[in-house]
Amino acid sequence: MVKSVILVNEHYHDTKPTSIVALEKLSGITLLERHLRTLKSCGVQTTIIIPPPNAPEIARTISDQITDPKERVRVVDQKNTISEFNEDDTVLLVAGHYYIEKALIDHIIKFSNPSLLIDSTAPNCNDKAFSSNVPNAPVGCALISYKTLQALLKNDHLRWQDLLPHLTLDENTHQLDIEEIPSYKHNIRRHRRSMWMQINRKSDCGIAHSLVIDSAQKGSLDLPAQLLHAPIENYIVSKLCNTSATPNQITLITNIAAWTVTWGILSGYLWLSLIGAAFVGIMDGLDGKLARAKIKTSKVGELEHIFDMMFEYSWWLSLGWVLGGGNIDSPTFMAGVALVLLNFTDSITGVGFWFLLGKTYMRILDNYTPLDLAVRKISGRRNIYIWLLLLTGPMWGLTIALWVCVWWGIATIIVRGGRALWLIGSQQAPQKFKF
Repeated sequence: MVKSVILVNEHYHDTKPTSIVALEKLSGITLLERHLRTLKSCGVQTTIIIPPPNAPEIARTISDQITDPKERVRVVDQKNTISEFNEDDTVLLVAGHYYIEKALIDHIIKFSNPSLLIDSTAPNCNDKAFSSNVPNAPVGCALISYKTLQALLKNDHLRWQDLLPHLTLDENTHQLDIEEIPSYKHNIRRHRRSMWMQINRKSDCGIAHSLVIDSAQKGSLDLPAQLLHAPIENYIVSKLCNTSATPNQITLITNIAAWTVTWGILSGYLWLSLIGAAFVGIMDGLDGKLARAKIKTSKVGELEHIFDMMFEYSWWLSLGWVLGGGNIDSPTFMAGVALVLLNFTDSITGVGFWFLLGKTYMRILDNYTPLDLAVRKISGRRNIYIWLLLLTGPMWGLTIALWVCVWWGIATIIVRGGRALWLIGSQQAPQKFKF
């Protein structure tokens, strides 16, 4: 069983004589809380927090900030900590004054063998990615056995806070290089090097904040989402992180706005509603990014794609109904129905491809090869359809613009469906390329 230990150090700070860096806020939550959420999301059920020795006031401050049940998270005095472990436990040591992304914690836990996480190619901190240009820089995380821990603590002069530096100097400790971690992240659908940073001063939190926001950005997007939505979303999320707003609240607001668009279409405010739909496209990306940035996922978030599908389909049906004069037999209403069916078919294509081939390589159809990624950027999806309507509607009228979307959707099904069938039939492995 893996049990984690967060080592809280006292560090000099640029705004105070001394400060507990682990209690500094990063993207709206303290580094300590960020570690706790990360460890929980990695499946670690028990976490021990060790404050600096002979600092009861710090221990009380930390205890007051812990909201997790005591069965999962405990603040323990250094002298009594060893009794918290069993002989068959594996101990994950985490430096409380480091920002460490979830992928790194995941990797060292899944590696299973006792090891120290290092970075052999850490560039200069001016890259805003790392805090050291020292070769084989320690990342602030190590996995050791109970027996190793017990042997280390036999040295009366070795504090818990000195365990990680001691392992760095130990030639017998296996060094697990961050470069060994695959750069492709399935959860954000893009290549991205896993990041870490040692936080020593207040200004470091600003640099680390940019890393947090970047880590929440998904890839393999359509052109409107990539060129227009992403910069706006990142700016808004960077501000929302420092408020009490939750991802579920953003989801609720987005859905209210989306169904207001449906009402607007049915009420005849077509152009105003389409402009509103474009803004909903931006709002729709905020809740997921905020959840990833603050490591605060929920069951509501997992159902978000169903909510998205419902309000999106209502747009096309409402648009077809109004443009078709309220007649369900109208060809224009049939265009709205067709758009719903085409969207659903494309979704089924993606799901089918994942289970029949993509899951084997942990790659979706959207970015399986450079060709598939290029198709994804312009394929018929909600953002593309909204911009097609906004750009072609003033020239040809919204009825013709709706049919343009239908034919765009048909072309999407032919190309993406054909690619999926060919790739599954040939069992082709995904191409390695950066995106």
